This record gives sequence, C-alpha cells and structure tokens, in this order.
Amino acid sequence: MRIWFPAGLLPRVLLLVTFTLWLSLNSSAIAQMKGTPAEQPFLIGYARDVTPKRAFGYFEHLSTQLSIGESMMEQMDRAELELTSQRVERPIIGTAWYLVTGLMPTFETVTFQQCADVDDARRILAARVKQYGGSPGGPPGASVTDLPNDCFKLEHSFHWSVEANENTRLEDYSYSGSIDRSAEFVEVDGKRKVQVTQKMVIYMRYQSGLLFESRFEELTTMNLPADESVLRAARGETDLGFEAYLDRIPIGIRTLGWNLVNSGAGVQMQPRDDEPEELYGIRQTSGDLLLPLLRAVLFDVDSADGWATFANAEKDSLHGRLTVHTRGNGQFGNDLKQMASGRSLFAPVLNDHAALTFHTCVQLPEKIRDVGLSAASFLKYTARQKLPVADPRLVDIDLAAMSLEEMGERGTFELLLKIGWTAESGGVVYGGLQTGENPELVPALYRLATAADPDAADLFSLTTTEEGPLLLGRIPEQASREMAQYAGIRPTHLYLLHSNSCLWFALGGEHADQAVREAARTCAASPGARTPLASGSFDAAKWLEYPQDDPTGIAGMLHWLDEHEGVFPPIPGFMARNETRPALLEKVIDLGGDADAQFSVVADDSGLVLNARLGKALGNYYVARLIESQDRRTKLALERQREQQEATKRAMEEAAKTKDESADGQ
Repeated sequence: MRIWFPAGLLPRVLLLVTFTLWLSLNSSAIAQMKGTPAEQPFLIGYARDVTPKRAFGYFEHLSTQLSIGESMMEQMDRAELELTSQRVERPIIGTAWYLVTGLMPTFETVTFQQCADVDDARRILAARVKQYGGSPGGPPGASVTDLPNDCFKLEHSFHWSVEANENTRLEDYSYSGSIDRSAEFVEVDGKRKVQVTQKMVIYMRYQSGLLFESRFEELTTMNLPADESVLRAARGETDLGFEAYLDRIPIGIRTLGWNLVNSGAGVQMQPRDDEPEELYGIRQTSGDLLLPLLRAVLFDVDSADGWATFANAEKDSLHGRLTVHTRGNGQFGNDLKQMASGRSLFAPVLNDHAALTFHTCVQLPEKIRDVGLSAASFLKYTARQKLPVADPRLVDIDLAAMSLEEMGERGTFELLLKIGWTAESGGVVYGGLQTGENPELVPALYRLATAADPDAADLFSLTTTEEGPLLLGRIPEQASREMAQYAGIRPTHLYLLHSNSCLWFALGGEHADQAVREAARTCAASPGARTPLASGSFDAAKWLEYPQDDPTGIAGMLHWLDEHEGVFPPIPGFMARNETRPALLEKVIDLGGDADAQFSVVADDSGLVLNARLGKALGNYYVARLIESQDRRTKLALERQREQQEATKRAMEEAAKTKDESADGQ
C-alpha cells in the first residue's frame, strides 16, 4: 500500500501554516455555475513559494534533525513536487472568491498560480495528469483537451466494483455535482456487482503569467483578476496574505443575510411560557450583545487585509498583521473606539516575570452593559429557588452579586491570567478580574464555601492582609491527584484576594499567595492605564528555566504536556488526550530560533489591528508534532495492512488445506 498525502499531512500543514492556499488547487467546486459571477472577487488570498517542493524539503529537514517521521517520509508521494512551476523562483499561489448572483446567491472559488509562460502551464498540466494516473495524450485515468484562448479541460475518471444484493439500488451510488458518479450492475466471476464510474472535470486558463483553475466552465470566459492586482496583493517580501473587499458584496445580499439572522434570533428571544423574568433577561441581553456586533460587521466593515512573513536564516520569528477597516462614522467604528477606552488596573504587571500571560480590557458599549445586571439578577433568582427563605447564605449571594452589578455599571471587563514561578511563591497560576469596590466579596465567598459542606469547612480560612481580605482553600489530595493525571500539575492551595477593585486568584503551593499579593501591591500604586483590547505572551525558554522539580508541577508542566498531552499543541484531526509521545520541545529549541510568541489587538474608530509574532522554534515544534503524529498514523496503517495480509494468507492456506484433505478423503 502507498499512502497518498494531498488530502492528509501536506495540505494540513499548508492549512495550519499558510491558510492552505496550495490545497485549494485540489479542492472541489461546481461543474456548472448556477448564476452570474461578479466582475471582481471579494476576497483574494495568496502564498508565496508555499509549494509542495518547499514543504517537502522543510519536512525532510525537521525529520532528519529530530529523528522523526521516517515512515511518513517514505510514503510521501514525490509526484506532488511537480504540481507547481519549476521555472518561477518563488511562485505565488492563491485563491480568489467570487460572489455568484442568482436565485440563491452563493460564492465560488478560482485558484491561481504563477508560471513562466503557457509552456510552463502545460508542464504543470502534465504533472497533474500523471498525479491522477493517466498520460497527457489521453486515457487511462486522466487526459487534457486544449480549448481556445489558452484554456484547457482536464478530465479524470476511474471505476471500482462493490458487492450487490437484492436490496442494492443504483441511485445510492450515483450523483451529480463537482464530481459525477454513475453506476451499473455487472457480472464478475459469476457474482452480481455494482460498477461505479466517477468522473471529474477541471477547467484551466492561462493568462498573463497566471494559471487559473476551477470546476466550472465559465472560467474560460469570465473576467479574472489582472496579474498586477494579484501580484500587488503579494506585496513586499510577505509570504502569506489576503485582501477582502466586503463592500463588493451587494447591500441587498447583506441585508438578506441580516434579516434571516435577525428574524431567527427574534423568535428565540421571545418570552416563553412560565419562564422567569430573570432567565429571560439573560437570553435577551445575550442577544443584545451579539446581534449588534453581527450587524456592524455586515454593514460597517469596508475591507480587511493581512500578511505574514515566515522565519528564515536571517529572521528568528514569524510576523503577521491583520487589519479590519471600518466605514467612516459607522456604528462599529464608534463602538470600537469606546471599547478601546477602558482603563486597565492590571497594566503595571503585564510584563512581569511570568512565562505565560493573557490579558483583555474592554470598555463595554452602553447598550450591552445590562449583561452584568442580568447575570446578577439570575444568580439571586436561582439561589432563592433552591434555598429556604431564611437561609443566611442568601445574604452572601446578594453580596457576591453586587460585584456583577458593579461590573455592569462600570462597564469595564478586564481579565488577567498568568503562569510563572518565583522563589517566594514557587510555581503558580494566577491572575485577576476587575470587579469594582466590594470589600465584602471575599468574606461572602468564604462563608458560602464553609456553609456548602460543613465537613470540609476546615479546608478554608479567611485572613486580613495589608492588601485586603484573603481566602485560602486547601485542595483535597484526591483532587490534586486528578489534576496531576489530566494536566501534570499538583497544586495544594487556592487563594482569593480582593484588592484595588480587583478579585485576584492564585493556584499553587502553600506560598502561592505571594505572587498575587506582590502583584496587588504593584497595581495599587498605579491609577490605571490604556492597554490593547487583548494581548498575550508565551516564553517557552523562560518556562523551561524554572526549577523543573517544583513540587506543584507547574514549573515542569511544559515537559509534561510535551510528553503526555495529545492536544498540545492543538492540531485539528491529530488530537488525542493523555497519550505518551517522544519529547520534542527541547530538541526543537536546540535547533535555534526564538522560543516565544506575542500578540496584541488594538482598536480605534478606523478599525481593528491584530499584530502577532511566533518564534521560529515554536513554529518548528508545531510542525514537528504534526509530523510525529502523522508518522504514528502511518505506522499504524501499515501494521493493520500487514495484519490483514497475514490473515488473508492464513485463510487461503486453510482453504487450500481443507480442499486437499477433502480430495484425499475421496
């Protein structure tokens, strides 16, 4: 068996690393367009020199350096390396999305790639025919037909047979679309079978140094993006990019989409029979939060663009930028300006010693501040439904709900999450939430915790510190063991501290509170500052410098994730929880390149900007994990094939033996 990778590993990497623009060269569309394509595409995406040849060389280098992926590399189809131009030094490959107007508006894609001339385009066509198992001159497998004006028609067909019985219906095996499939009954060795024939048609067109491709015949006559516009999109030395023109989508189509969503949401947001007012308030405010945002995106966003550059021998990091441009004086722009006006109380500690930081600070627009008030009302209603009228816990629940109400009134949502280590605290997960002034919040939470289970009351204690009331919760040994099993950490203490209008938390060892007490003192000396809407940082090298024998396991969590957690890093289609894997992280870091990452999102009335940086070592680690995961799949597939072959061989030998014994008996 030979394992073919166009729909497997190779396009996955190009998807995850480069928007999979190369993969779109092998994607399906429709055989006959039902409508009229727009004059210009509303979205163009491109990748520069993200070709099968370059990807294969990258995989091969990592596989050799890390001693992984041997089975996968042996099975990878080298024929894919010829599917792009060999005469253009760094060919651009991409996709253009066209709106198609008709009874039901849709959109279709046209892929394109740079080539030197029409002869180079013919060589690419010949490689595609070879990939499908045919010859340039005709059947079997695939063939190419020349059409006028440097257009081509690639046809690929093959058939197979399946067992049939009295319930078999031919229509179950037949359909039309981007791939036509027909079926007929045949007799094979005296057995009735269904022979299925599948046919695929691809249209291609060479124009001004670009080879366009799609599955609909209109490609041969429709207006296509001019080469200068496509190459302008791939500006500078960027490796990836896109340009989206949402204003090219007719207002009628956007209005139709909005009406469909709004009417459906309106039905869902209607009061229901016997529904408490508090629960209805939660649903209503949720709709008030999401629907205006969706409407603003549909009508107030003019365009968007983005780019990324890969790391290389001279650059140790991948850099990227995404910009969303809003309509002048539009509601979305005004909302973004207000959302960016929040004052962060955590700003002084955003760049402290932690190896991992995530932070967001948003000033909520007036129309969606009722979310906090509705949440507080629902909390109090739920408590009164479950607890007796005279239960003293109701008072503490009301005290806790006051923080939700104040968050709604202040309109600022701010959240901080960090993971780090200090000599005083040890390994610690810590952070906070801006809640407003409520000195009774932590004492109320303490009383609720001790009242919930009197037998466990001795696990909690409340003390008064210079920073504010501090709640300590000791984590039961069983819970600590479960966290060690699922996350590799063994925390023993949880702390809550209210200080400077913030609720701080710390998870770790006995002295984990030192991290938040120090952070609270630092922040108390600051009046607050403007920060990005969201930001984050991760430094793997710093994390690995922490004492790896830290008793909480937090300092050594990266090693545990590297060796045991299949969802780290998250790779679609390759994730399996708690699997044992070879350690790769330190090996990849030793290859060189930055081992950290940052991102930030800023906004004003002109739009939204996302800036990101990913160290080369982290990018290599992501791809190395993908290669290692695919290699294990390849080995498993080959082992299953070997077992099936052995089982078939044994069955044939048993059948032959039985036949011989029967002949001897006669």
